[in-house]
Amino acid sequence: IMKGGSIRFNEETLVRFTLSIRNNYRDVPYHNWAHGFQVAHSFYTLIKTCPDVLSPIERLALFVGCLCHDLDHRAKTNAYMVNSKTPLAAMYSTSTMEYHHFYTAMSIMKTEGHNVFEYLPKDLYEKAIQDMKQAIIYTDLALFFSNRAILQKIVNENKFSWSNPEHIMRLKGIIMTACDLSAVIKPWHINRRTVRQLFQEFYNQGDEEKAQSRNPLPMMDREKAHDLPANQVGFIMGICLPCYEILARILPNTFPMLDGTRQLATLLDIDHYRFYILSNLQNWSALVAKQKAEKDELEVLQKANEEGEIYEPKHRKDKLKTSHSSSGNSATKHSRSSKSSADL
Repeated sequence: IMKGGSIRFNEETLVRFTLSIRNNYRDVPYHNWAHGFQVAHSFYTLIKTCPDVLSPIERLALFVGCLCHDLDHRAKTNAYMVNSKTPLAAMYSTSTMEYHHFYTAMSIMKTEGHNVFEYLPKDLYEKAIQDMKQAIIYTDLALFFSNRAILQKIVNENKFSWSNPEHIMRLKGIIMTACDLSAVIKPWHINRRTVRQLFQEFYNQGDEEKAQSRNPLPMMDREKAHDLPANQVGFIMGICLPCYEILARILPNTFPMLDGTRQLATLLDIDHYRFYILSNLQNWSALVAKQKAEKDELEVLQKANEEGEIYEPKHRKDKLKTSHSSSGNSATKHSRSSKSSADL
């Protein structure tokens, strides 16, 4: 069954299971097969970077859990499912969708020719199923805050032990959160596109809540889409960075996920890694600053109009100033200046 840490698989069963998992993700903007695959890939990268972390069975269970963690997602939050009194919420009062994802995965695995754990002995089979279930439930972001706080206390007191099952359980929870949020460590163009896909789901949910005479959360209100950059700054600062920070303290090889301080990169000689969390934070912060500047300028314009004054927007003043300053130069420069003025 296991030789040198390797686990035996039936190749046809593995392919059949994977294709069935893919087919049972819905065609929704964000919580789709591409997201499930990305999360599984992030976990694969983590265990290749930290090869001595977790047992072979734990690695297998969490990898399969990552692949299955959003199966049959309806592009709605747990709160929506509960508030709408859906049948799923009646079945699972907490972590509603996460329990649904797990039991959907189990129904696929129990289908003939789909059991990728079939060669495991009974005790390891039961452990793999339990670890897989726990891993999927931990992707409920509502569980992250208490889990991180407890693990942070353990680490701060230098009490973390690889022989303590509770400590390992909480670490696996943090690992699942880190992989689930891994879009934040992608290059800016990928991160921005992924955020737009996620917020498309949020705004669609907000529209449905309004249709039901309910008030959606501000970040799910399409009319407040201008707050998206500020929402992302808060999300990165309040959730992503704390998650990757505690993970890096336990697993130093995951420091590149922070793409963090230059001092740390120099100390560990990891500045050649190109992970993007702080870069994305800077980009979202820049968008917030740009929005604020545009809002301030609009307010000045509105005030000037109310008082009957002529207000020249700052960016236009700057362009005109540049154009006028070049008008006294050579004929060639004057020609360029005239062309620039014509473009305004």
